[in-house]
Order: sequence, then C-alpha cells, then structure tokens
Amino acid sequence: MRRILVFLILVIFFSSLPVHAGQTLQSKISSVTLYTDQALVQREVLADVGPGINELLLPIQAFSIDGPSITAKVYGKGKIISVQIRTIPLKAAPQEKIRELEETIKTLERDKQALLDKEAALLRQEKFLDSIAAFSEIQVPKDIETRMVNPQELSATFTFLGDRFHEVFSKKTDIDQDVSGIEENIRTARRELNNLRQPGEKSRKVIEVVFDSAEKQEIRIVADYIAYNARWSPVYRVSVPANRSSVDLTMNACIVQKTGADWQDVNLSVSNAVPLKGVSIPSLSPWWIDLPQRRAEKTLRHPSGKGVAALGSAKPKTAMLKEGRVETDRADYAATRRSSSGISFEYELSRPVTVESRQKEILLPLYTKNLEGEFYYYCVPRKNTRAYLVCEAKPDQEMLAGPMHIHFGGHYMGKTMFTPKSRNERFLMALGADRAVEVSRQKITDHVKETFFGKFERSMVVRELGYRITVENRKKKPIRLNLIDQIPIAKTDKIDVDDVSFEPVPDEKGYMDESGVMRWQMEIGSQKSEPIEIRFTVAYPKDQPPLGL
Repeated sequence: MRRILVFLILVIFFSSLPVHAGQTLQSKISSVTLYTDQALVQREVLADVGPGINELLLPIQAFSIDGPSITAKVYGKGKIISVQIRTIPLKAAPQEKIRELEETIKTLERDKQALLDKEAALLRQEKFLDSIAAFSEIQVPKDIETRMVNPQELSATFTFLGDRFHEVFSKKTDIDQDVSGIEENIRTARRELNNLRQPGEKSRKVIEVVFDSAEKQEIRIVADYIAYNARWSPVYRVSVPANRSSVDLTMNACIVQKTGADWQDVNLSVSNAVPLKGVSIPSLSPWWIDLPQRRAEKTLRHPSGKGVAALGSAKPKTAMLKEGRVETDRADYAATRRSSSGISFEYELSRPVTVESRQKEILLPLYTKNLEGEFYYYCVPRKNTRAYLVCEAKPDQEMLAGPMHIHFGGHYMGKTMFTPKSRNERFLMALGADRAVEVSRQKITDHVKETFFGKFERSMVVRELGYRITVENRKKKPIRLNLIDQIPIAKTDKIDVDDVSFEPVPDEKGYMDESGVMRWQMEIGSQKSEPIEIRFTVAYPKDQPPLGL
C-alpha cells in the first residue's frame, strides 16, 4: 500500500510539471576517438529550454551504432531524466524544399562550368605565352649574332611576358579557389537533398534526452555513442639517409570511415586500446584427460556437466567513455598529443580534421621518432647469394603490427611487414642489395659410400657432403656481415646426420631458435675475401633416399 502511494505521488508530481514537446536539435560531431574496429563519437549542441520537462532530440546519421553505449551530459541547471536511442517516423519530404535545393544545385553547377570555361581560356593564353617564350629563347641569340639588339626592347619583351604569366597564374589561382568553394556548396546541398529524399526510409534514429530544467535557460548537451564501420591501422615510413646517421620512423594512421556520417572539423584521436566486447571474464572447467576408447564402447561424460557460468551479462556491450580534453596549442598534424591509460596509448591530432564517410582510405601522421639502429650486411646464400644492407632496430613499445615502407638515401626501397613479437626483440629492415659485396655458395664434396672396404654391401647409404661459401668485399672500406646457413635435421631415427664440421666455427648455433641454423658474424676488410666451409655426412636406408637433400 505504501509503495502504491509513493508511485501515485510521483505521477501527480511529474504530471504537474510543464512538458515541452520534442524539440529536434541539429547537433554537430565535435570529437571522435577511433579504435581499430569502431569509433567513439561525441556530439554537441546548444539549446534553449523552458522550465520543466524538455524532450530534446538529436538526429544521428550513422548506419550502425551500439545503443547501450549512448550517454549524455547536460551543462545547465536541472536534472537528466533519461537518455536513450529512439526511432521516430519521418514526415513526408517537403517538395518545395526539394525543388529549391535542386535548382540551387543546377545554379551552382552552371557557375562552376562558367569558371571552368574561363580557366580553359586562360590555359590557351598560357600556352600562347609559352610559345612566345620558346620562340624568344631561339630567336634572341640569333638576333644578337646578326645585329645590335635594343636593350630597352628586349627588357620590355621580358617585362611583358613576366606580367602576362603572373596575371594568368593569379587568375587561375582565384578560379581554382572559387571552384573549390562551389564544389563544397554542391556537396552540402546534395547531402541535404539526400536527407530529405531518404528513398525507402520512413524513420530516423535520434538520441532522446529528457531534461528537467530548473528555469528558462540555454544548455549545452554532449552525447557520446559507439559507431561501427570505422577503423584505423598503422602504416610506417622509415627514412634512412645515405650516410646512415639516423633512423627516422613515422607512424601514420590509415583511416577508413564508412559510418554514414561525415566528420567535419572534428577533434580526432586514434587509440590502440582494445574495446571490451563484453563484461565477462574467463573461467575454467575441469581439464580431463583419458586414454582412447574402443569404438564399441560409449564415451563417458563427466557428471559435473558444464563449467562455472561467466560473470556479468551474456549480451556483449561496449562502454568506452572519453573524459574532457586538455586544450593544447594547435600545430601541424605530425605533432600529436599523446596520452596513456596504463594499458593503451592514444594520440590526439593537434588541429581539427575532416573525414568524410566514404570508401577511400586517408593517411594522417601521428608521430616521428628516432630509433636506435645498427647497420650491417646480411646474407642467406642457400636461398639468395645477394648481400643486403640492413638496419637492425629496436621497436618502440607503442608500435603495432602493420606495413612498413623503407626509404634509403631518398629512394624507395620497398615494403615489409612489421610484426612485434616481444618488447626487447629487434627487427631487421632491408635497405637494398649491394653488388660490391659478392657471395657464392658451391658444393665441393658429394661422395656416396655403399660398401665396407669396397667389398661388402651396406644396408645403409652414407653420403658425404661439403659446401664452400666465399664472401668478397670489393668496397673501399671494411664491412660487417651476418651470414646465415644451415645443416639438415633428420625427422626420423632412420636418418643420421653426423661428422659435422665448420671452418671457421659459427658464432651462434640454433640462430633464432631454429635447429640446424648457424650464424657467422664476419669482419671483412676492403678488397678482401673470406671462405666458410661446411661438411657433414648423411646416412639413410639404401632403398629409401631422403627427401629435401
């Protein structure tokens, strides 16, 4: 009885408050935090409200959003009653407004074509001036040889050409700017026209904020929600000067934005955080092991059944909220503001950017850092006898997996993939093959023994193999070389690899934790050569020659 009484009192209280009908507000996307598979979008709007209950509607154009992720803050005197996503029916498109926009677009396109015609005329003038300049370059030297040229006439000619070129260039620049402005107006009009037409759509998604205002006032609403169909991935550019004095790495964000809403002049941040796909934590069931059962027998189930249920809701939710931003001085895109939460990194671009909702990828630089690099030559002659100049660098802890474009001495050398494995593991970047370092690998021994002392036949074949690797440095200065080679490893006890010898002995066996792989670290003087010999025997059944030898 008491609960019913309290409920009736609340109903009477709220019904006595003035209720303002739903007010549709044209909000603007002010900031976006982009993750690897989704985006946290923030919208802001100013609104005039009256005292009492105000229903405020913020339309959103995103194709797909996470409804439970929506939150809102209201800066003003009063209380927030509710925040939710709603779908409201659309009114019939105003035909008069559609006709007005269609006529506006036609007028703008005519204006654009008129400017392009003027630009074409200027291009013809520029071509004519180029022909006069080209003729003058040929004719003036001839006139100087045959007669005395009037310096004043020559100066007047050059002045005329310079003035005309400057005039044509200035007019072309003004036309390009006017055309860009008209194209932007056309895009804006077409977006508005498409929104009015909305073929096949009879409803629109809105964020509904119900606010109990204490007085008539202007409030500011800041709403956040997760939008899908947006992502970013790292793309690296590594620049190494010809003198190998530094290794500069630039991390770019490759952004794809197809949410359905353009991000116009937004504060954009990219984050390497992994948003939660649910609030469950892992749990373990008993780990049972058993012997194989015969087919006739039935498989027994453990009586305990399923494991312990996971904590939290079964429905995946995402809740990645962004607090207020710290204002910073505006700078070029490369100067981003970095923040860390202890488990992730976030980079905020230092000035607003525009990212349209479309298929095309865009690149935005995040930071440039100088890496610690060690330069030497690297060769794997069993695969390729070319000696590559490489840079062995220590990765930055913020680097993620992604393509890496290598530039050396101002030339593009190619692309590789950066795949981080451990925090302290260094990675190699190939800077190109050097023809002045020549490497050869030759088989010097391949002898088969099938009898004892030449009389008794063996059941096993013993094959003696030997290889000689020669490295020749034709450069005018000494080089450092890491040479990688290997011996075979048997997969079965029917094959024996024995009598292994190296000259010289490798500096590292089991290189990169790979069995049978050896590394030699060599210092080779100018115009010098160094040999490496590898010998071993392989014993295998006479009727089963091994594969891969």
